[in-house]
Amino acid sequence: AAVRRRHLTISRSSKLNREWTSPRCQRRAAAGGGGGGGGGAEEAAAARAAEEKELAKMMMSRKKRRLYDRMQHGIQKKAVAADALRAKRASLEAAAASAKPPSGKAKSGGKSARRKA
Repeated sequence: AAVRRRHLTISRSSKLNREWTSPRCQRRAAAGGGGGGGGGAEEAAAARAAEEKELAKMMMSRKKRRLYDRMQHGIQKKAVAADALRAKRASLEAAAASAKPPSGKAKSGGKSARRKA
């Protein structure tokens, strides 16, 4: 049984773009070496990655695209909740650091006090 595969036509510029977004090129760019400019290259790479993501999304079937969108929505919702909790924790830690420790009985050592004796 012959297996049919979809073949997509890829323009020369797409091949070049894919070449520059390979993991090796990304590591080289992160290390500061290799051909490239300054901050403009990072913005171009981010724009190129977003465009590739949109193109891949357009190639999905409606069912898969909806599932992908719902997954991204859930991930985003979870990230927002995590950021809110981190902010709350930071404010509580700052309040605890600025407040004086309560006066009263000091906690007697448990196991460590028995080991020293």
